[in-house]
Amino acid sequence: MNNITNLVENNQNINYLNDKESNETNYDICYEQNHQQKLEYFCRTHNKLCCRACATKIKGLGNGQHYDCNICFVKDIKEESKNKLKQNLIYLENNISLFDSIVDSLRRAYEEISGKKEKLKIKIQKLFTKIRNDINKREDKLLFQVEEIFEKYFFKKNLKKNIDNIINQINISFTKGKIVLNNFNNNDINLISLINDCIIIEDCINNMNLIKENLKNYEKNKIMKIDLRLNEEEINFLINIKNLGNIYTTDFIFNLKNNFEELNDRKYIVMGEKDNKAKKIIEDRQFTHIKGENYLELNKINKIKINILNSKSKLIMVGITQDEKIPNQPLNNINGWYFYCFNSTLYSGPPHNYKNKKTNSDKIVYKEIIIIFDTYKGNLEFILDNNNKIEGYTDIPLDKPFYPSILLYDKNDTIEINE
Repeated sequence: MNNITNLVENNQNINYLNDKESNETNYDICYEQNHQQKLEYFCRTHNKLCCRACATKIKGLGNGQHYDCNICFVKDIKEESKNKLKQNLIYLENNISLFDSIVDSLRRAYEEISGKKEKLKIKIQKLFTKIRNDINKREDKLLFQVEEIFEKYFFKKNLKKNIDNIINQINISFTKGKIVLNNFNNNDINLISLINDCIIIEDCINNMNLIKENLKNYEKNKIMKIDLRLNEEEINFLINIKNLGNIYTTDFIFNLKNNFEELNDRKYIVMGEKDNKAKKIIEDRQFTHIKGENYLELNKINKIKINILNSKSKLIMVGITQDEKIPNQPLNNINGWYFYCFNSTLYSGPPHNYKNKKTNSDKIVYKEIIIIFDTYKGNLEFILDNNNKIEGYTDIPLDKPFYPSILLYDKNDTIEINE
């Protein structure tokens, strides 16, 4: 206990309550606003000193912070505090020597994390700099194309700029042309000068024809429109930009939720480190419902991959549901939107009420189904074995959260679900 004694003696020299501060502050007065009463109670619930106003049973006017707590007088916890102090000092004695190494480890961890953070930020900045450069290049290209279109189909830049000069030149050339014509038989006039005047007049006529051609093009093409509506590929690009760079602290895999825990009637077993695999373990000749514990995000195109690891007859349905807890109920009453692997049909409850609705596939899926749920539009589709695309449901109401959902029928049916 010598170390503890030394620690206590050293603590007596610590200046956290020096004389000056003690004189300036009343430590036995409650610091809560508008209370200003003596701290004569102790709240065991909050491990905190409190005054009569704090501990009052009447709520209101800033009172009643501890109105429903375990309250006692300060003097009642004297021995309890003393004993607790002894325990804390023993804990410090056993651990304080290790604390330096813990702090050093924390500093190293912080430096490592900070380094990773900065690298990640630089990576993001480089990526978006490239995106901005590509977008700016695309913008410049479109602007240049607009200039080309108007230059080709409407008014030439130089023509528009010099049109007043051209009109004056035409008038002058017409008057001068009459004089040039009369001078052609005059041998005293320089022939080179006459020919040059003729060329100028021809240029004026060409400019006149160019103006007429531009006006004709305008009349012909004035209803021309430049379509800036986004096609499907461009829309997907913008959606991808919006969702670009989702950051996860860990690799995210859906956890499968046992919907029968309250009934003590486990009809499947969850397997795997991240609880993303499920296996039906009883032969009851009815569908067993399995639901993802994580709900699907809104304003996102959610993609969930279902791997069918084992299935005897392919009596498996995959889809989404809004039920937080799926009851054990007949298939006809099922709530959700599903693809039925057995006969490649759609199956749903309200509002679509599909019962074995035919799709564009007659294949029985053996390996993989990708669920694509667009929570912008409420559209749901399926991709079978990464090849055949099934147009499933449209305009699904987005009034509640959605969960991935799987129905297994045969014993030992096993699936795996991943984002």
